[in-house]
Amino acid sequence: MGNRSWRATTALAAVLVAPLLAAVVGSAPATAAGDPMAGAPVVGECHFYDAEDRFASTERSAPVDCAAKHTAVVLAVSEVPSGVDIEDDSNLALNRFASRTCSPALTDALDVSHNRAHLVRYTYSWFVPTAAQLAQGARWIRCDINRLDGRKLDKLPANGLYVDGFVQSWNRRCLSSRLLVVSCLRPHTWTARGLITVPDGRWSVDAQDARARSRCRGTLQRKDRRYLWVRISEFSWSVGERHVVCFGAD
Repeated sequence: MGNRSWRATTALAAVLVAPLLAAVVGSAPATAAGDPMAGAPVVGECHFYDAEDRFASTERSAPVDCAAKHTAVVLAVSEVPSGVDIEDDSNLALNRFASRTCSPALTDALDVSHNRAHLVRYTYSWFVPTAAQLAQGARWIRCDINRLDGRKLDKLPANGLYVDGFVQSWNRRCLSSRLLVVSCLRPHTWTARGLITVPDGRWSVDAQDARARSRCRGTLQRKDRRYLWVRISEFSWSVGERHVVCFGAD
């Protein structure tokens, strides 16, 4: 389906370093040809798949018992507007629809603000129907929640409580020396400390860097001797994201 320049929702857009001077599994109902929800999954069902599967257009694993090991839970299923090309998942309109559908579903599931969602290891993946489902008229996207841990996906809690009131160390977003998102309970180099807001305007790397250099220090802890920030990608900017995440390291 073409290249997925906007699909990697958790990829680090860019970073700069500066020294410091239980759900129940359901089954989808039978659908008729021409049904836009043909083959759609059930919200709340759990799946087990790997990190590399997140970047595929479709996800075909069978639902598993949510009390067993799983790496994904379906958060939302939404019909794609008729004017949006669903057969090319690299197109901007579809990516924008996915972002505006899945991002709120993620923050609702985490029960945290959009801002605090930047500080945890949880993210979302999204998928479109298979070729066979498209042939039946399917026009839906599926939003899943995942938890990142290096080059793999961490298992999700069986009780469905992802962030229990505030960001705990096992859920906080940390980065390895290779800038992979890992649990802060594992060896890591960088720890997410906070966010800064970039003013509205045209997307600009220089503007983000200038803002981060002047504001990220205010998010750090006393022990931090270095910091870096993750820039907002051009696509994320286009759908309204204005938050740069600041990381500190001692």
